[in-house]
Amino acid sequence: MARQNKQRPGFLGIGIAVALLAVAACGKHSNTTPVVISSAAPAVSAGPSSPPCTLTLGFAYEPAGGNPAGQGVIQVVHFEDNNQNLCGGVSPTAIPTGVTLPAPVGAVAFSTDVSDAVALMQSGSGFTLAQDVFGSIVANLVPSGLPYNLDAQPPLTSATATPVPAPLIPNVTGATIIGTGNTALGLFVGPGVTPGALVALNNFTNAPPQYASNIPYSATGYTLKSVAGPYSIVRAGIADSSGATPVLVRGPSDMALFKVVAVGAGFQFNLIADNTSLGYGPSTVLQGNGNIAFDPADATRALVGGNSTGTGSVLTLVSALPGQITSLASITLPGNINSIVIATNGVIAVVGTDAGIVTINGVNGSSLTIQKPFEPFQGSTQVSAIPYTNCNNTSSFMTDVQSIGVSAGSIPNTTNNYLVALGTAPGLSCASGNNSALVAVPFDTVNGTIAAPGATPSPVASASPLPTPPAVYTQNNVVPPPAGADYLLVH
Repeated sequence: MARQNKQRPGFLGIGIAVALLAVAACGKHSNTTPVVISSAAPAVSAGPSSPPCTLTLGFAYEPAGGNPAGQGVIQVVHFEDNNQNLCGGVSPTAIPTGVTLPAPVGAVAFSTDVSDAVALMQSGSGFTLAQDVFGSIVANLVPSGLPYNLDAQPPLTSATATPVPAPLIPNVTGATIIGTGNTALGLFVGPGVTPGALVALNNFTNAPPQYASNIPYSATGYTLKSVAGPYSIVRAGIADSSGATPVLVRGPSDMALFKVVAVGAGFQFNLIADNTSLGYGPSTVLQGNGNIAFDPADATRALVGGNSTGTGSVLTLVSALPGQITSLASITLPGNINSIVIATNGVIAVVGTDAGIVTINGVNGSSLTIQKPFEPFQGSTQVSAIPYTNCNNTSSFMTDVQSIGVSAGSIPNTTNNYLVALGTAPGLSCASGNNSALVAVPFDTVNGTIAAPGATPSPVASASPLPTPPAVYTQNNVVPPPAGADYLLVH
């Protein structure tokens, strides 16, 4: 199989297909010698942590997003130990460990199995450098090879290559990955892309990434409405029973849908529809996850936060993906939506808002309801706020949740996963200058409640008993994300 070269392939139009992208790139990490461009050593020293949390089952990634306090850092937080308990022994004043890249890091895209990762580094005033990162599945990140510049034309490697200009993105705000391993394809977007299109890169198993093609916002059978774009978000869902994958592209005025199918050694993109009600509004430009959550149990469903009029508290359930965008139900929440996750069972969703956490039931049905809070705050009947020990070693409630996630769980046939929230408490000031914290609690995804944190017997013999797991895991002094950015990945 020939390794993907840097020639710019043309388009293959089939019906409303917009592009067939060659992604054949032979070779694996073990067959190459990556050029390490930065150390994978911690950027800062963390406070004490219990031994089982050196290498763990549950971890989270949060890039510093260009914040001057965390230049070039992808923060790594271990919250679940190898016995499926919350980690303990983390000092309230501890600073999270991290991996330092040579430039500020914005969005980081991961494949669905977290085996492939690409980080967007800053160059000039925008995030344009796509940096391949190895080791994401084991939380041992190593940035390798030279980055690909999405704001520059790719070099030609063949004298016979047809010089078709690639779209340039002066600031990448959205990134996603379809497929895994040798077939992984990264999609990138930013509101200033010229001409309007998604840009696709491949070759993630054999650094550095290479230009594959671009996907314009028009097709032989469908053209986006005149209000389309500019887009800042691109998100890929899971494949349906036929193997088709939905890709949603979102901007302030609308949300567009591509249906992606595998064809030979590549992918065919079919532009299906756009919904002019499901943009995110004219205020803050969204980055990262973009208030979109795909249902891990049903490939046809997703939740979308906010709308084109700028009402940030409206949550909409869409169905019929990837064939169309059907708004099935909507509900108004008691706060502006910052982040959404759907639990593995496809019934419960958890939403991070600027008022706290809202638990939603009915994702698998035709209507959405707000569930009773699992940690009610000040008598609220709708909002939860997780209590935690803050950086000053006093008690706080996390009422402004910037990102939310649910771990998939590591014990088969269990309903108890871990709910992870990144946010702040009002009026909090940390000596580090970084007032955000990441907290995790055991979470019952059937009932939407906090589960008991009881200890699990150790799978190996131990001379001393295991420590009692904490009720809430807390990592303080986290560099907060920029406004409108939801970068958190929970594994």
